[in-house]
Amino acid sequence: MSKLGGITEDRLKRNMAALYILGNRLGKDMERHAKTSAPWTDRTGSARGGIQGGAEKTTRGATIVLAHSQQHGAFLELGTGLYGPIGAPYDIVPTLSSALFWDGANHPVTSVRRHPGMEARPILKPTAERHKHAIKRSVQQLFGGN
Repeated sequence: MSKLGGITEDRLKRNMAALYILGNRLGKDMERHAKTSAPWTDRTGSARGGIQGGAEKTTRGATIVLAHSQQHGAFLELGTGLYGPIGAPYDIVPTLSSALFWDGANHPVTSVRRHPGMEARPILKPTAERHKHAIKRSVQQLFGGN
């Protein structure tokens, strides 16, 4: 049993394991909050259901993770078109057929030109901001700090 800066190797391993367990619990708490507080209206439920929280082991202990597993999660977080990172309207064209159709449309259309996009409806960053003080307190408690 060697010592690393006054801490035994065994104690360091236990601390890292405890940090991962704590991070995973906090990540799951954030996942629950994000899923129940997401500001968008569900159509299929895949974006809300695709929010994943937990922890990943690292060489320094753990990293808390909160992410979308669905590709369109990025559009909800960042917005699209004029409201998104590109800041410009875009064209919507069919990729699997020759026309587009949606409920309420008068007829199929070949494209939607210069669509302005949609505003961002973020939940990941607001959830992380809301939980950052609780995360800090939990880590301090784990290691006996104030």
